[in-house]
Amino acid sequence: MDSTHKLLCPAIPTFGKLYLSTYNYINVETTIQIKKDLKERLNALRLYPNESYDSVIRRLSELAEDEEPLSKDTIEKIEMSLKDIKEGMVYTTDEVRKRLKIA
Repeated sequence: MDSTHKLLCPAIPTFGKLYLSTYNYINVETTIQIKKDLKERLNALRLYPNESYDSVIRRLSELAEDEEPLSKDTIEKIEMSLKDIKEGMVYTTDEVRKRLKIA
């Protein structure tokens, strides 16, 4: 066993050359504080009763990432729409129905 391995894995006994295959990755865990209502929401979002909070949070964080950013054209259209809303250039559903003469 080399000295680097002794420093990284002091508590693992060596049996020939098997020591390398048992200690490649260290899983580090931490504790976070969340409010009771968030814990209840996480419980409700579980896919199965024993799903870990780690799994739920990991799944939600992956869903939150947008893999395809908005195009320049789409951003411009959103900005024009927001400008129209601010200037009051919008119609309610009822107004649209009346204009199109549908009940």
